[in-house]
Amino acid sequence: MKYRLDNRGFTRRVYLLLIVLLLLIAIPFFPPYYHYYGLLWHTSNTIKFNAGNTSLIRKEIMSYATEKGIPLLGKNLTVSREKNNVKVKIYWVDEVDHFGYHQKPVTFVINDEF
Repeated sequence: MKYRLDNRGFTRRVYLLLIVLLLLIAIPFFPPYYHYYGLLWHTSNTIKFNAGNTSLIRKEIMSYATEKGIPLLGKNLTVSREKNNVKVKIYWVDEVDHFGYHQKPVTFVINDEF
């Protein structure tokens, strides 16, 4: 069996290097979005299980936000109950810092109802 010498190993290393560089560039942008989706999931579950008690919903959302390090203020969380549904409105601003060279404020908004 004959073996050919080519640059297959070199191109694999280049692709691997590009993937690693892209991950290093993208890693600082993940935590705020991870916190957003986590809070969105937790909020929808809290509303479903505690639909009758708005103070308990508010307390659980705020405790989750402080536990995860989300900069959520009490005035940015609104829980209201109408006849058959509970509405939760949340917004906060988080800053994405890319190794000290690039800072970008990102506003997150959650409007959920059950």
